[in-house]
Amino acid sequence: MLGMNKIPGQSRITKFDLFLPARYHNDSKFFLRGRGDCMNRWTIIALSLSLALSGITVRAQDDTPDNNTRAVNVEKYGVTCRVPQAWRLVGWAQDDAAFVLRLPQEKESHPGLVACELSLAPSSLDEFKKRHQAADDAEQKRAAEKKTEPRRTLRENAISKLDPKQFNAERIKGWSDRLDTMWESTREDGAKNYELRTRVIRDDVLYTFVLESDGEHFEAYRLDFEEMLGTVKLTAPDTGLQKMPSGYWLQKAFKFALELPDGWKPAFGPNDKVIFFAKGKTHEVFTDNMLVLASEKKALDFDQLKTSMQQQLAVTHPAAKLEQKVVRFGPTGTEALETAIHFKQ
Repeated sequence: MLGMNKIPGQSRITKFDLFLPARYHNDSKFFLRGRGDCMNRWTIIALSLSLALSGITVRAQDDTPDNNTRAVNVEKYGVTCRVPQAWRLVGWAQDDAAFVLRLPQEKESHPGLVACELSLAPSSLDEFKKRHQAADDAEQKRAAEKKTEPRRTLRENAISKLDPKQFNAERIKGWSDRLDTMWESTREDGAKNYELRTRVIRDDVLYTFVLESDGEHFEAYRLDFEEMLGTVKLTAPDTGLQKMPSGYWLQKAFKFALELPDGWKPAFGPNDKVIFFAKGKTHEVFTDNMLVLASEKKALDFDQLKTSMQQQLAVTHPAAKLEQKVVRFGPTGTEALETAIHFKQ
């Protein structure tokens, strides 16, 4: 699937794809994606290596109940907290979500959930705050022009210090302030829904804790949500990478290494299939990055890839300019398909 990332405020985006034939591998194909600095370019490289896929193991554990709570420990994501026993685990260590919990509500009520998501940190939480306010201003203006009710309204959007009475001082060393944003929306039956997102930054990672509930239950669940936040312990997520004396970064499980440009460093990947992820410069809420994805071995048909990308682009960005060519890649001169996509928004 050809994916495009739309970036507000950018007039031009360039995306590069580079597909290599299956030559070096027996078991796996690798897929590298990145976004460059100068023209916001995205790079995709499918690398074929002689490696086997391995599973990712994470663990949930129920500690001795404390005030009717239990422990949630997502080791790979470096997130530990305590939650009410009644909150049911429905998502675990998948893509950017460390966990997703379903909240108990009446059958006729709108489903509620609590989640924790990880992503690359912005330059500051204020950048997110400004974008939420701009989104709300645009929504209220749209509703006024059409003389309709807004689809949603921003009810809370504030950055504040962490409360020492709620958070253990030793546990939150290195944390940023918190940004709380709450959106209110109205369903077709007139009932209110609320989405609260609490964001903190630690070690270049943005942690977003999410609470979604209908209006009838929201305030009660928010108390439980705040209690959960007070138990959160964050440690550096496992990147699976090790720096070698040569300066290359070794992917320990898959036994391949890449050399990163100056100023780049490993980071936690936003997908459970990412086996190598690195970040460069941060531009407000966007960060230059590259990643390697693993998939099952299969042959690469350049002609088929060209046609497939052209068809997908015609649907998603019909005005975009597409450039494709076969190039030589690597020290052995392996042929590769390079694709550059230019579009405005």
